[in-house]
Amino acid sequence: MLRRNDNTRVEEVVLATSHSIKCLAVFHAFLIALYCLLLEQPIGLICVAGPVGGWWGAHRLSLPLVGFYLAACLLGVGWGFYGFVVKPFKFYQFVLFVISLWITQVVLKFFRYLLAVDPGRARVLASPRRRQAASQAAFNARRLESGE
Repeated sequence: MLRRNDNTRVEEVVLATSHSIKCLAVFHAFLIALYCLLLEQPIGLICVAGPVGGWWGAHRLSLPLVGFYLAACLLGVGWGFYGFVVKPFKFYQFVLFVISLWITQVVLKFFRYLLAVDPGRARVLASPRRRQAASQAAFNARRLESGE
């Protein structure tokens, strides 16, 4: 017998998207480290704090940490735009700028969905048991829809 899923649609989107944000945060940290190595400026590794905060915020469904990551993404896009416009054209800078724009778009959407969830409810949803139950309910719903 299937258990009833009492999550709202927004809560289900937040839970599903949190995994994507964590993956993007790891990828973003890697890109920042790579960019710092290409420019031979290790001080830029401080910028990895944004993706770390984003990973932790997505894991804990913490609005302030996701907001910190969003702010870091926006600063990164601004810096990339400045470097892209002011400095001579380099293809890898353009590619990194476009990837940063895409990551910022995804983080902004996650932030807006997380903003719609009550902070107390987000703490409940972030618990491991709740995540497991939500994942199982979503899996069962997909199985029923596909007719398996």
